[in-house]
Amino acid sequence: MLGGEELDEADLRALAALPSEDLYLEFKDGAETDDQKKASRILRQYVSRFANSDGGLLVFGVGDAIVGTSRPFTKTTRPGGRPLNEWARNVLESLAGGLVPPPRIQVLVADACEVLIVGIARAPSPVSC
Repeated sequence: MLGGEELDEADLRALAALPSEDLYLEFKDGAETDDQKKASRILRQYVSRFANSDGGLLVFGVGDAIVGTSRPFTKTTRPGGRPLNEWARNVLESLAGGLVPPPRIQVLVADACEVLIVGIARAPSPVSC
């Protein structure tokens, strides 16, 4: 994703089937978007963390616990009623100067759930949230 390619549903399902999160991948349940203020804080914190390390993917709309062979897709709320990708871009505007290259933001649908994926590259200088 950070190289410019778009993910598809099969890629998303492969991510959800990974055995664990790691330094480069963080899943957040879709319910995390119910509270706009909290969701904005989480988005800025993780984007800042990834930008200050080696980059990574933040995925809203995937549960933490594996059920069967994969994590479930969970319903997200559109914070402020805006599309998830528009909301994410707006929230990250204040960090934009330090995020080089800019985050890659994509929304996919899996099992009737919108999933927000934010890909963050390592920033050339420290990024605070």
